[in-house]
Amino acid sequence: MKKDSSKERTQRYRERLRENADEWTDAWDERYPEQSAEVSDFVKEIGRKVLEEFTPNPQRHLYFRPFSVEETVDYVARTLYAFRKDSDVWVRKTSDGIIAAGSYFPDGLGWMIVTGTHENNLETSPTYSALYRELLLILDQRFGNNRDRNSAAIKQELAGTFVLPVESEPPKLEPIQVKPEPRVPPCTVDAPPITGYETPLEEQNRLIGFGTFGMTRTSHL
Repeated sequence: MKKDSSKERTQRYRERLRENADEWTDAWDERYPEQSAEVSDFVKEIGRKVLEEFTPNPQRHLYFRPFSVEETVDYVARTLYAFRKDSDVWVRKTSDGIIAAGSYFPDGLGWMIVTGTHENNLETSPTYSALYRELLLILDQRFGNNRDRNSAAIKQELAGTFVLPVESEPPKLEPIQVKPEPRVPPCTVDAPPITGYETPLEEQNRLIGFGTFGMTRTSHL
């Protein structure tokens, strides 16, 4: 078989670099269905074992929008599986950076996986801890000189100095004091008695000729 020339290999490399990350990740499952199913089965199995083994963190509610167990396990298991394979299909250099397993930028995972691991107490799972520590070494070897928060978090974790910041509790709000409306005192002045003198004399004289049920009273004068 004729070997590819150096010029041909360089041309193919340049063509790959013209493909950006979105194009690569969007097409990965369709282009490589066997590899996609393979890594998905691996991630599911690891996730099942982790859920059986780990002890949930009772302080998890103190963290602001913590990463879920599922997403943290997926970051670690899927990325490590790709680096173990370490072929162009699994670890791809695009125009936007390296993509692992058609899913993640591995150089941007450091802070997220370290934070998610601590938030969820995931290293209480022996299965997870072994994979996690293996991936940390790979990421530090490949991207440790990036000098960003991802590489810093990985180095701190490997040195045992990473401290997860705890969100301070929101200040307790004082109950709103509603000032009561002033009560209107009841009227204490007695109403004047009705005596009949309130009716004008002319009106009384006009009505004097009516008896019971409106009948006219007959005078005997």
